[in-house]
Amino acid sequence: MPKNRRVAQFLMLLAGLAVLVISTGCVSYENRRWFGGQRTIQLENGTKVGLWLRPSSSDLDVPLIASYHKSSPPYTLQVFFPKPSKSYRFIEIDGVVVVYSSGMEESRARNLRREITSFKRENGISFWDPPLRDVVTRHEDCTISFTGRFITFDGGLIPFTVTEEFKAEDRKIDAIPYWKDGP
Repeated sequence: MPKNRRVAQFLMLLAGLAVLVISTGCVSYENRRWFGGQRTIQLENGTKVGLWLRPSSSDLDVPLIASYHKSSPPYTLQVFFPKPSKSYRFIEIDGVVVVYSSGMEESRARNLRREITSFKRENGISFWDPPLRDVVTRHEDCTISFTGRFITFDGGLIPFTVTEEFKAEDRKIDAIPYWKDGP
């Protein structure tokens, strides 16, 4: 093949790629399996608790051409206490039980303890990774329960139980222009 013809083919390929990039900004492919957004519930004593099942995720990006995002099991349970009472010194979580709609039950003993510093009292305290990693191992409707206690400065114990249902959303697969907001 003559050299000029190869150069012309290469330039046509670059022009086609440029049209793709200019017209779409990039193509984004998403394959999501999750449980929706964060929940905030209120305990009997008025303390608010935020809960979110965060999926495992993987991403692959080729700048200006394409991106791939995948989320799937296992899911990390993120627990957040936005404004713990000023009388609480510690928060403890004993264990987590997950009951799936199929009847399968998984139990995770955690025995976690967090001290509530003044910074955490103003900005919230969380039980993020790694303590509650991989709590939910299946993409299936489930009920999550955990028990724990608040420990006050004078040593008093205030037990609590959290139970919340999570509905598995249908798998969402999207191929969209990068500049367009996702579904």
